[in-house]
Amino acid sequence: MKKALYVFVLLAVGIQFYRPERSNPTQDESINIMSKVQMSEEVVGLLQRACMDCHSYSTKWPWYSHVAPVMWIVAKDVKEGRRHLNLSEWGNYTKGKQAKKLFQIAEVVSEGEMPLNIYVRMHPEAVLTEMERKRLSEWAEEQAEGIGDVPDEEGPHNEKNNPKP
Repeated sequence: MKKALYVFVLLAVGIQFYRPERSNPTQDESINIMSKVQMSEEVVGLLQRACMDCHSYSTKWPWYSHVAPVMWIVAKDVKEGRRHLNLSEWGNYTKGKQAKKLFQIAEVVSEGEMPLNIYVRMHPEAVLTEMERKRLSEWAEEQAEGIGDVPDEEGPHNEKNNPKP
């Protein structure tokens, strides 16, 4: 039994040395969503409170994100979140991709899919009320509609993906 405990402690200590990347790259403030898309202070607050931690380079890395195996999960979630939507890189998206992302924001927020349940358990301040969900969703839809129907080389309007008969 003692031997098993020693092995467990040794493994618990040993896994702490495998550290995934947890960084916040330098941001160019001129291309983030705050500088590119019109929004009220309320929407800024909602995005900062419920979205930016995983979907920007403004991630706050809490103490538990430095302890394995939780750090692996947090690092993976942030990496995936930034891959799907990076509000710090907004200006680098095509207009079509911006419109698509805004419609996706409206959908996942109104459906309650975002922020993720696992995230709000650890960050209760990120919980959005129904009214906040509605406000954020309406804002995203309005902005997407303002961009218009712009073809996106990665989207369904692309001639490669949707050839004319």
